[in-house]
Amino acid sequence: MARRQTKRSVQAASSRNILLKAATTLFHEHEYADVTVDDICAAAGLTKGAFYYHFASKEELHNQLYTPQLDAYLDAHYRLPEEPTAYDRLMELARCTFQFSVENDQTLTAQSISVMVNQKSSYLYSQPRTHTRLLDEAIDAAVSEGVLRPKTDHQETILLYACMMTGFLLKWVSSSGEESRTTDWNKLLSEEIRLLLC
Repeated sequence: MARRQTKRSVQAASSRNILLKAATTLFHEHEYADVTVDDICAAAGLTKGAFYYHFASKEELHNQLYTPQLDAYLDAHYRLPEEPTAYDRLMELARCTFQFSVENDQTLTAQSISVMVNQKSSYLYSQPRTHTRLLDEAIDAAVSEGVLRPKTDHQETILLYACMMTGFLLKWVSSSGEESRTTDWNKLLSEEIRLLLC
């Protein structure tokens, strides 16, 4: 009996990964709104039953593309100097998040923001995530150093960071031409992080 469950769980993980890979390809080739659950199933060679076994909706699947990839990127690239300050921690988290978006082109980031708006929900701060842990550590450091803006606590700082980062990424994905080329996005990001601290 245990052997069958193991085989079944392996097959389930395999079909989930096949759906995620097929969706990733489709989302990079087409507009998010133009890709349907049927399209994803056809590209994966799986049934809608298999799709809905793993995901409640196309939006939920898309969230599973962005957040795990960002967390994996943070695991590989987030680096701090010796004895980092709260600013170092927040800035490195924001820098890595932006660099992840740059390396993945604007498409995945734009789609992720669109999905958050349409769902009226955000996976920016959810457990368990590498991003969540790093943000908590940065805010704890800011509290310890006494450098949070007056009248902000841990939860308010999470909200401020989320608003700042989402707004920054939205401006970046919607920029084009001259503005995109002439804006020093890393400098702007640094200035925004400084606004969170005294």
